[in-house]
Amino acid sequence: MITVIDYSPSHLEKISPKKCHEGEIPKLVSSRAITLMNGETPLAIIGAFAFCAGVLHIWAIVSSEVKDTPIEFARSCVRVRDYYEKTFRHRRMQIDVRSDDPCLEKFAQFVGFSKEGLMKAYGPSGKDYWLYGRVNPWAQ
Repeated sequence: MITVIDYSPSHLEKISPKKCHEGEIPKLVSSRAITLMNGETPLAIIGAFAFCAGVLHIWAIVSSEVKDTPIEFARSCVRVRDYYEKTFRHRRMQIDVRSDDPCLEKFAQFVGFSKEGLMKAYGPSGKDYWLYGRVNPWAQ
């Protein structure tokens, strides 16, 4: 069973990041975050920050261990998305997804985000990313 707990720096030390995160793992998480845990194993660290007034940008570091519980993990991410929408009530949320991983694009769409545009040389390693957005139905 996947549980959601407050982020702790020890989670960053324990996570086995997916290949898509190579060269992009921070040494420090400086925004408020949560961790999705499968027992003692961190599956993902998810955080958010105010990108600008009314816009919440969500980021995640995902473990290679999600392959063991993909459906439960996806459902947990939808619950986290709903929590952010209802709690922060920003009019819009956005995420960025590496453009070289079609599986990540499908996942972003599954959790309710729409592809909006390509951001060239955007990521920490200079890779291209897709911007995905979602208008918050709870903000109206």
